[in-house]
Amino acid sequence: MNDTTKGACSACAAHFEFPTSGLGETIDCPHCGEKTVLSALKTDEPKAMDALKAGLSSLAQAASITAKQASESVKEMSESEKGQELKAKLGSAVADLKADPKRFKKQLTIGGAALGVLLIGWVAFYQPWKSDLEQAQMWANRGSAKAQHQLAAMYDFGNGTDRDVKAALEWYEKAAENGYVDSQFNLGNMYSNREGVRRDYKKAFKWYEKAAEQGDAEAQAKLGEMYYEGWGVSRDYKKALEYFQESDHLGESRYFLGRMHDHGKGVKKDIMKAIEWWEKGADQDHPICLFNIANCYENGDGFDRDIDEAIDYYEQSADLGYPEALHNLSVIHFDKSYGREDAAKSFQYAERAHKTGYSKGTFQLGCCYSNGVGVRTDDRKAKALVQQAAKAGDPDARRALQQMGRQQMMGILGAAFQIGFGGGGGGSSSSDQMDAAYHQWKAENPKQFMR
Repeated sequence: MNDTTKGACSACAAHFEFPTSGLGETIDCPHCGEKTVLSALKTDEPKAMDALKAGLSSLAQAASITAKQASESVKEMSESEKGQELKAKLGSAVADLKADPKRFKKQLTIGGAALGVLLIGWVAFYQPWKSDLEQAQMWANRGSAKAQHQLAAMYDFGNGTDRDVKAALEWYEKAAENGYVDSQFNLGNMYSNREGVRRDYKKAFKWYEKAAEQGDAEAQAKLGEMYYEGWGVSRDYKKALEYFQESDHLGESRYFLGRMHDHGKGVKKDIMKAIEWWEKGADQDHPICLFNIANCYENGDGFDRDIDEAIDYYEQSADLGYPEALHNLSVIHFDKSYGREDAAKSFQYAERAHKTGYSKGTFQLGCCYSNGVGVRTDDRKAKALVQQAAKAGDPDARRALQQMGRQQMMGILGAAFQIGFGGGGGGSSSSDQMDAAYHQWKAENPKQFMR
């Protein structure tokens, strides 16, 4: 058998084997069909496959990239406009390099080494093996406002680390000073809601104002509320109205705009205008807007009195966790004057309201135990619940305890019944009661408003 050697077509650069006895002969290339002179490859010239292996070895030593990450990166790049342009240039370059195999081998080796160096730099800079917390700490220390906010939120909510309000406050402040609007807003909430810090309305106002200056609508709504309530600034209904109007696409601002028209503060008193704003807020599932519309249906304010409509809106508000809606539903399903008696529902709604920490709900549950509404009568539990509600400041519970003190033989039954359910209309609430319930709800759900 004749010895063989490897050669390359001078036209297409494809490799093939042929007998050494044929050196120098002209043949048709078995790959492209073009005429080529048989010549052996130089043994000292690096092979393309060896060059490729050298490049891949550099990559492997530089970094460990998962197949998924690589696939996603390649797909994203290939689908982009720059990726398409790069494909075209690469195709042209390959065609040129085919005509010069030596150049191809050399550039492949250099390219693999260069990419390896780049990956070493990327790995050293980004340190992808670190946890989310470590990544956030690294970039926060390098001055990234976004990372500072992310690190603060991780400490604030206990994500990936133990909850640390002091550390959260520190990093929120750094990000806020760097102009990060979400941190500015969160700082306003922390100082306003006494969330891990002493309440300071002036500091809250400062940070809300900085966020509002950057066009943050939620911060504008908060400033409107502070001017409306006189928190940290002198009460100014005109300024409050301006901020609420700037952010009138938010449910919170729509609630306050309705409230201003309902109370006649800063604007002409107009219950229909108030309802119009609350209906807009209800479309956004704002729980207090839903509650206020229910209250209007219950009392016949702006609508014909319609208990079924009231129940529907109360239930929507209750499903969003608003405790006064739960309380009012409990009363409606107990008080015979509504014509919707349902002891089981009355107890269930009272229990849910109590579990939110709402003092009126706690008193309501005590009344249910006292009167055996949806549950077996238990005067001991009833008294404990009424005492708990009274301690939390509920005026009805306090009056019930005073009545019990004067009529100990009567027990809690009559006193609770007279105060909790007497005279009908037990589910309705005055404007002052609704305002107080609203602020209590927000104070008890501070994280709902954090970013």
